[in-house]
Amino acid sequence: MKIDQALRQAEKAKSKRNLSKAINIYKKILAKFPNNTIARVGLAELARITQPHPTEVQHLIRLMQNGEFKLVAQLGAAITQRYPNAAVIHNILGASFASMQQGEKAEKSYKRAISLDPTNADFHSNLAQYYQHANNHNQAIQSYKTALQFAPYDPKLYYNLGLSYQILGQVGEAISFYEKTLNLNPELPEVLNNLGVAQQIEGNLDAACESYLKSLKLKADYVEARNNLGTIYNLQDKHELAKDCFETAIKHNANYAQAYTNLCELLEKLNRPKEMLDIVKSAKKQLKLLPPDICYFEALGAFRQKNFSQASKLISTINVNKISSHRITSFLHLSAQIAHNLGHFDQAFDLFKHMNDQLKQSAEYRKLDVDGFFQRIKQDSKNIPSFYVNILNVQNDRPTPVFLIGFPRSGTTLLDTILLGHSQISIIEEQNMVPQMESLILRTANIWDAELLGDDEVRQARKVYYDILSLHERDKTKMVIDKMPLNITKVPLIHRVFPNARYILALRHPLDTILSCWMQNFALNSAMGNMLDLTRIAQFYEFSMQIFESATTRYGLNVHRVRYEDLLSDLESQVRSVIDFLELEWQDNLLDYQTTAMGRGRIHTPSYSQVVEPLYTSATDRWRKYSHHLVKERALVSKWIKAHGYSD
Repeated sequence: MKIDQALRQAEKAKSKRNLSKAINIYKKILAKFPNNTIARVGLAELARITQPHPTEVQHLIRLMQNGEFKLVAQLGAAITQRYPNAAVIHNILGASFASMQQGEKAEKSYKRAISLDPTNADFHSNLAQYYQHANNHNQAIQSYKTALQFAPYDPKLYYNLGLSYQILGQVGEAISFYEKTLNLNPELPEVLNNLGVAQQIEGNLDAACESYLKSLKLKADYVEARNNLGTIYNLQDKHELAKDCFETAIKHNANYAQAYTNLCELLEKLNRPKEMLDIVKSAKKQLKLLPPDICYFEALGAFRQKNFSQASKLISTINVNKISSHRITSFLHLSAQIAHNLGHFDQAFDLFKHMNDQLKQSAEYRKLDVDGFFQRIKQDSKNIPSFYVNILNVQNDRPTPVFLIGFPRSGTTLLDTILLGHSQISIIEEQNMVPQMESLILRTANIWDAELLGDDEVRQARKVYYDILSLHERDKTKMVIDKMPLNITKVPLIHRVFPNARYILALRHPLDTILSCWMQNFALNSAMGNMLDLTRIAQFYEFSMQIFESATTRYGLNVHRVRYEDLLSDLESQVRSVIDFLELEWQDNLLDYQTTAMGRGRIHTPSYSQVVEPLYTSATDRWRKYSHHLVKERALVSKWIKAHGYSD
């Protein structure tokens, strides 16, 4: 369209009182021809007719800044009576209504402002912020993207888009928009912090750590970034660095509750309950209102000190609906443990059941192939070959590991902590060497198909094993003990790859094992997802033992069995028998397992808090207190109760 034609259309719109159309035409002309006098004069005349005086606008803005939202709404409505096409007034009205939680009016006002001035990026951005605060993030994203069409170099728009995408769980998109923000302005500590959070969600801990460090370089007292960096260090087992981060965050802001909570959690996992309670005391002095999560750690501290009555009193004051969602199962677990130790066994049973039901309903559980894992173990226990395969030993130039196995909660953590005290032993705790071999070599095949593997496949499997092992142990002079309880179901593969392997089998009364698994608040994965139902656990136990015993008979495995109850009643004799089996010299410090446990730092198993305690027998025959709940499970594992030498 030619300029003369556009000017005529603007005049025609003015004559028909379609002032907003005339304004838009003049703006388009000036966008291409900024010095066009006719358009400039025409737009100025329309501004006088359609827009309030700037002093009126400034007055409304000052009232907004002072929180006089009702007065802004009253005066703004009056101004729009005189100037119905004043987009800026409708925009201010939108902000005032949003501040008063009058959502429909806010949205209507913002949309009216946009209809009057559709190329104004600020108006689109303000509508997007309204949607964002109303948790309508899909609409917010649309509005921010429209704003970007008119302000493509505004970093705030990219940042806010990243926020909405992150809240929607679209982490990749969030990271992309945070990075675009930083391309426009790399010195924004809040953006770097949020980028780190998104990278952490994706599991890219190194990148997240780098983002947090960059954020702190720009703003050293940024407590959120310091706290988040601490969570990364904690996940990387850099515990002292994590502790320093949480403590520094508290120094910068003594009222920052999240740092107290994270510090309590770290100290608890490091088996330092007294220090944890000191942090609780500090929090109680500094915080006006103690968060439920810190109250939980106070109750946990009392429990760890075996003050069960005090723990019960403390935990009864916590509203479970106010505690952090990721800590609800821990809260229920602690409540159940307290009830058990006070002798309230039926109450404890109900609380443990509630905990497991809560886990079954979690989004994390629904993502797992729990039943698929169970069905594979079941099929492996049923499909034991009837024919015999002569397994030849493929030459291995490297030392063969020893495998410490047993159904979970059978005493493997106590045993590995004791053995770790030997100077010639290296314990590799629950790493995935064998599962990775299975994934690469067998894929979805039956575990017994390992017998059919060729020599090249065996060498390939060994390489996978030793490559992963090298990440955890570089001292080749030590005897490696691979402690992974559920490798009990992988023995046919282990035997094919390591025909000369020795096995230490940890045993415990089957019903105590099953009950303890059910009572434990495991970190969820496809295997541990099967520990939430008593009958399922009993079936899992039956299938696991069937696989192992069949393999033992089939291959003539070299197995040393250690019963948990015997370990408790005669520690030295049992440990000496294990050391003899390993053909090592006895060392007296093996019996000082508590010192060994404290020196390990964080123990990544549910037994972390138990192995630093003196030996106790209270967990022996615990199943009898719940026997009326275990009738079906007792029948399912009666064979193994007798086979392992226990009384029924």
